[in-house]
Amino acid sequence: MTEKEDFFRLLVENIVDLVTVLDERGIITYASPTSYRVLGYHQDELVGRSILDFIHPGDVDRGAGALELALGSHGEPVRAVHRVRHKDGSWRVFEAVATNLLHHPVVRGLVVNCRDITEREEMERTLREKTLQLDALFDSLPGMAYRCANDPQWTMELVSEGCRELTGYLPGDLVGNAVVSYAELIHPDDRERVWKEVQESLSRGEPFRLVYRIRTAEGIEKWVWEQGRGIFTEDGELLALGGFITDVSERVRAERLLRVQRDLAMLCSGSFNLEEFLGAAVAGTVQATGMEACLVHLADRESGGLRLATYTGLSGDLAMFLEYLKPEEPLVGLLRRGERVCLDTTSGSSTDNTLRAFRDAGFLTVIAVPLMAEGGIQGCLWVLSRTAGKTPATKSQVEVLASQVEQAVSRHRLYEALRDSETRYRLL
Repeated sequence: MTEKEDFFRLLVENIVDLVTVLDERGIITYASPTSYRVLGYHQDELVGRSILDFIHPGDVDRGAGALELALGSHGEPVRAVHRVRHKDGSWRVFEAVATNLLHHPVVRGLVVNCRDITEREEMERTLREKTLQLDALFDSLPGMAYRCANDPQWTMELVSEGCRELTGYLPGDLVGNAVVSYAELIHPDDRERVWKEVQESLSRGEPFRLVYRIRTAEGIEKWVWEQGRGIFTEDGELLALGGFITDVSERVRAERLLRVQRDLAMLCSGSFNLEEFLGAAVAGTVQATGMEACLVHLADRESGGLRLATYTGLSGDLAMFLEYLKPEEPLVGLLRRGERVCLDTTSGSSTDNTLRAFRDAGFLTVIAVPLMAEGGIQGCLWVLSRTAGKTPATKSQVEVLASQVEQAVSRHRLYEALRDSETRYRLL
């Protein structure tokens, strides 16, 4: 019997937790020897006092409620967390588990196991604060932070709030492919390249950096820059991908605009071919702006209408319809007065044949810039998009390119006028 008592005494003295026994009033009738190591009190300083005397004033009500709940239980453990006063005056956070053994003939009390979780609580609080700080940081970034699976759908596991502005979708729409997978947002022509480049970077153990196109929930095409890397276990197993994606549409379009301007300037130098220049201008405008179609009309001096000079992105039937625009057309009237047009075809007048033709062909946004000279209109540069409302191209970008076309047409007509004058002079 003595040997067994020594065993249990040594066990109680060397456990990490503080063990107390309370009577039905919450008075401490027993405290384990660990009380000094855990709270700085000797056993006799605790026995005979109410457990509530040591609980923080802000937690007393919760402690009393837990005590009442434990007294009403029948052997089922009751858990509670509250602050307890150390003898040095500091407050420690304790997790207590109370078991009602009042009915037990030997114990006759509530057995309360108490564990100091102050450090754990502090670590959890610090982690929560850092998480909030990171969330605030990610939410303020102009783009989307993510963690995703390395599968063909790029199944998202975590997505920051920047997802909404970047893609038009809520974070929850992408997580787990709930509404749409990120792979579906990537432009079809870019999907294979994106997959290939990411896999090649992972195989080399390097970060990946990509520029590609996505289509937003509103149907808008955006250029994005992505940087990410694989997340691996210590054994080298790939767990997921993590990275950041941001909109670089303006930068890409600005770079393309500069290249197109440079190429057009080179074409326009020296003796140039207007037809070749206009063909390059419409192709470059589509490339620089991200719009789907572009065309140029030149003014018919005799009739006052506009004749189609070149185009790209139009069907043959639409091009045939646009071959000649009469001066009485409302849009032509605006352009002849030097007005620049940027409108939604779905809200235009049904009496405008040109507007209706664009709408019937699926073009919802029209930007038209007249090519003016001192003598009046020389023609018009049109840019068309199948996206209503927001459009990848800005009116100012189109105006920049239109100014180059305007200068080229003016130069060509001046050259023609000089050549005609020279011919007439020779005939005299």
